[in-house]
Amino acid sequence: MFFRINDPTPVRIAGSGAAVGGLLLLILAGFTGVAALIGVIALCAGVALVDAAGRGELGPRQAGLFLVVLGLGLGFWGFLVVLLLWGLGLPVEGPPLLVLAVCIPASLVGWVLVRPGALRWAAGAVAAVSRWTGQARTRAANERRLGRAAG
Repeated sequence: MFFRINDPTPVRIAGSGAAVGGLLLLILAGFTGVAALIGVIALCAGVALVDAAGRGELGPRQAGLFLVVLGLGLGFWGFLVVLLLWGLGLPVEGPPLLVLAVCIPASLVGWVLVRPGALRWAAGAVAAVSRWTGQARTRAANERRLGRAAG
């Protein structure tokens, strides 16, 4: 579902303000704590809003862009923490591994949403899996199968 943006100026201002405000909050929080996490989320939302203003619509692409930027940013932080803990000989457990486990799939889902034609690609992948498993997924095939069973 797409939301059409008739006047992109307010959306561009809000997106730029959110991105700059999120970056400042991240820096002022010292890159740690809940305030830094809120800053990262605001930064990612600002980037998505600026993209929406440039394209003239708010849709799945912007949600994917939000997920990609968030996943890559937090995933890179988690990777650095894991690398530093491993380099210091400390046990690697807890939040950094959880962040990596969540951010990698989130950025991959976001990447699929950002790509043009990603929904067609996903539908083609489902159809290929359906052929491989022998299960029909299309509405027409289901109606034919139900028609044979009823008639």
